[in-house]
Amino acid sequence: MNKNIRYILLFCLTFCCHLPLQAQNANPFLEMAGKPYSEYGYRLQNMYYDYIIQPMDVADVVRYMQEAASVSGDNTWLLEAELYEIEDYYYRCEANDSLDKEKLIADYRALMAKADKAGAYHISYRALMNIGSSYRYVFKNYELAFECYNQFYKMIESVPVDSFPLQVLFDIYIANLYNEFDDYETALNIYKRVDRLPKIANRFYCLEAAYNGIGLIYRNYYHDFEM
Repeated sequence: MNKNIRYILLFCLTFCCHLPLQAQNANPFLEMAGKPYSEYGYRLQNMYYDYIIQPMDVADVVRYMQEAASVSGDNTWLLEAELYEIEDYYYRCEANDSLDKEKLIADYRALMAKADKAGAYHISYRALMNIGSSYRYVFKNYELAFECYNQFYKMIESVPVDSFPLQVLFDIYIANLYNEFDDYETALNIYKRVDRLPKIANRFYCLEAAYNGIGLIYRNYYHDFEM
């Protein structure tokens, strides 16, 4: 799979562009701090994408997040900074087999515990999905990757999509993986779920991918060319 596509999948990104951090005049996280995650989640993930494809100094990004926590009193941003640091370590593990991969999983798990305790569930959800990606790409352990994705589904069963809208993008990511492993029925059910979800902002970014997945499954697996 193309590496840039995997960046997009891991961080559940949309397709807008933002200025690199050093090109911005002020801390870009300050205007997000104190607001519900649902109001800034897509923009934040887009910014992550920019900082990864255009390598940034991790310490600068973390410093801005810590400043956002200090100015706003919203300590969620301290957890966000920790998540960003772990994600940076994820990519270093992927590129360097000599690094401690177990530390990667342990750090994500520890962050999940802190996020759950603080009620920052959006960080816990994202950390869990990244554990799944770690098992998939770093450890090449697909069984454990699927376990993480199934755990994720159980966690968000009763979570309104408008409070964690990134789950729509996670749906596409997981459905694509099931499709890749020829579990077409599960993939089909997840693709269809995207179409049934409430019409939240950015949902439409996923519909084309969902409809394309549904069409390919009906054609290649069910040999139903009318659907």
